[in-house]
Amino acid sequence: MEAKSVEMKLEDREIDFFVVKQVFDGMVGMEKEHIHNYYEVFYVSKGERVFYQNGIPYKLSSNQLVIIPPGYSHLTISLKPAKQVLYFLGFPDDFFDEFIPGVDTRELFSFGEIIVDINENESEYITHVFDILETISEDNNHLRVIKLKSAIFDLIFNHTKYDKKTDIDIYVSPGKLSSQVKYMMMSSYIKKNFNQKITLDTLANKFDVSKCEISRNFKKYVGASFVEYINTIRVAEAQSLISCTNSSFVDIAISVGFESLSRFGKVFKQISSMTPSEYKKQIKPTKKN
Repeated sequence: MEAKSVEMKLEDREIDFFVVKQVFDGMVGMEKEHIHNYYEVFYVSKGERVFYQNGIPYKLSSNQLVIIPPGYSHLTISLKPAKQVLYFLGFPDDFFDEFIPGVDTRELFSFGEIIVDINENESEYITHVFDILETISEDNNHLRVIKLKSAIFDLIFNHTKYDKKTDIDIYVSPGKLSSQVKYMMMSSYIKKNFNQKITLDTLANKFDVSKCEISRNFKKYVGASFVEYINTIRVAEAQSLISCTNSSFVDIAISVGFESLSRFGKVFKQISSMTPSEYKKQIKPTKKN
């Protein structure tokens, strides 16, 4: 099913926050794990998602909320083709400075990344808060900033019961994921670990798929064969290292995941249509020590 998406985004640059509402049908997901320099509140109002963090997938259902601190690598993708309603809220770590006199509000967020179950009554309120943030932001009076911060503070600390952190027992067995989700996760895993030894057996064991099936279907879902995909990522990283460092070809080959210099040279030429030495000669002198 082709995804159909409607997105509404509100940004308030005066106090540095944003809120996004996404409504879509189909399979929608991020290509790879990413990191923010701000706090993110991610709320699933309707539908099911896979929240992927540190190589582990977790199932998110309706009325579940995730609080993600700055610097936490994560990824979210659809669990299956269906209608989904999602809310995202982002704000910097100094957002609540001086909001509560005498209290360092950063300490209130020292719990790390958590997944919270929201009961039905709370879910109605949380959806209401997300929806009224836009109305508050359009106010022009001097109380606007206070109203915005009060609403967001109330959302996080009074209605998510973050202090009752539950054990995360919503792990999704790879065998229960759809093929599209599974191969998206494989590609993300390869991008993150390309400098390690990764084989079809590695992926088969990690994602509960036979290596024959991976070999047969990887290109269908990712756009390139397993070997082409990982080699392209490795060569792209090698090109970056050749351009920006004075490292030897041997060191570069090893650092991007090749087990021998000869293999590195052969694959590099296949993808770049030139040897590493030829590539080094034709780049601009931008090396750094």
